[in-house]
Amino acid sequence: MTTCVVGIGQRFGGDDAWGLLVIDELERRALPGVALHRAKDASILIDLMAGDASLIVVDAIATEDARLGQLLELRPSQLDANAQDATSSHGIGVAQALELGKVLYGTEPEQCVRILALGIRPPANVSTETSPTTLAGIGRGADRVEEMVIRRHA
Repeated sequence: MTTCVVGIGQRFGGDDAWGLLVIDELERRALPGVALHRAKDASILIDLMAGDASLIVVDAIATEDARLGQLLELRPSQLDANAQDATSSHGIGVAQALELGKVLYGTEPEQCVRILALGIRPPANVSTETSPTTLAGIGRGADRVEEMVIRRHA
């Protein structure tokens, strides 16, 4: 079974680019049996749920100061599909995409999807600047994704 790792983010969203930067790092590591994807929003997950691959979603999540820079491993059931985040830079959120994939393809997200998020401040403007906290989270995020892949194949 293939594992698809999907980095979601905006290159000009400052710290919101974290998911894409983790994919850049994973690309350098060339993990066997892993397909890497980059996306500006979570709509890519809908079609990926049509196959038999397991999915690891890598995305930044706006959070309070106490959780800045923390890696959070989440299950789909921990996301609120009804949440409307006015600060989101994504056209469609992860929870909404997973719910739509479930409806269209009958794929149960709890069984095939895991989410790795990094706590960041909400993007305030267009920026290519990445904070030191988020930069420090790139290698840690790639390491955690590797661990998640190993657990899924064990």
